[in-house]
This record gives sequence, C-alpha cells and structure tokens, in this order.
Amino acid sequence: MSSAKERILPAGGGERIPASVGGDVITIKAEGAGTHGSVAVVEYESAPARRGPPPHRHEAHEECFYVLSGVLSMLVDDEVVLVRPGEFVVAPRLVRHTFWNAGPLPCRFLATFSPAGFEGVFREFARMVDTGADAAELALLPQRYGTEILRWPPGTCPWREP
Repeated sequence: MSSAKERILPAGGGERIPASVGGDVITIKAEGAGTHGSVAVVEYESAPARRGPPPHRHEAHEECFYVLSGVLSMLVDDEVVLVRPGEFVVAPRLVRHTFWNAGPLPCRFLATFSPAGFEGVFREFARMVDTGADAAELALLPQRYGTEILRWPPGTCPWREP
C-alpha cells in the first residue's frame, strides 16, 4: 500500500509533454493509472497569441477547465467566452468546444478529463511529432481517443480558417 507522501506531487512535478508544435506544454498531474480510471488532470501552459486545437467534442468524457493565470478564450457550444483566473468551465461530452490564448501573456490552466484516458493523446501526439508523422497520420489521432473534429459555428472563428 502506498503512503500519502507518494500521492503528493510537488510544485512543478509531473510529466512535461509538448502540447503543440508551437511551444505549448502540458504537465500530467494525475492520470487514469493512479485514479482507477476515474479522472486525469493536466496543467496546460499556453504561449501568448496561440491557437488551440480545432473545435471538437468528446464522445465519452467530460472536460473541465480552471484558469490559473492569464486569460483563456473558449468556444463552448456556439458561444465564445473569456475565462479569467479563478473561473471554471465545464465542457460536457458531445458539446463542441475549443480554447486558445489570444492575449499577450502566457495562460495556465488545469484541464480535467472524466473518466480518464484522454491524457494519452498528449503522449501520442508528442511521439508522432518526434518521429515525423505526416498530417494524415496526425489527423487520425483524435478519433482514437473518441474525439470528433468539428467546424467553427458561423461568425465565431477568431482567425481565418485554412
């Protein structure tokens, strides 16, 4: 049996993984292996003026966002909102959502996934980028994690879509 000390993660602790080609980083704070599959928690560090993932929805898990610093722009369903430090957003399964950092400062937030499992997408993405996977291979990754990529609702995309 493990002790409480083995379950406490020190400040800055956790597995750090590149979350994008442009410099964003996630740190896995808790994963399914240590929570009986019930929840995963990652700390996300987004560089200034960074796009996030395309709009998407998850088939089998909820995703929650808690902003620690900076301002997080989010699309939730068909609404764009600004989420400030101390604010919390729930993106239930099957609800379109995404996030990005439109501001001039870094943004840090905690993201939780319940049930756990989605944290594996970050490891797999980093491994695929490191090994030179092409765009077609990367495009299949979300499907393996029960995630459907969606279009922006009309008039909500903050930049010109490719």
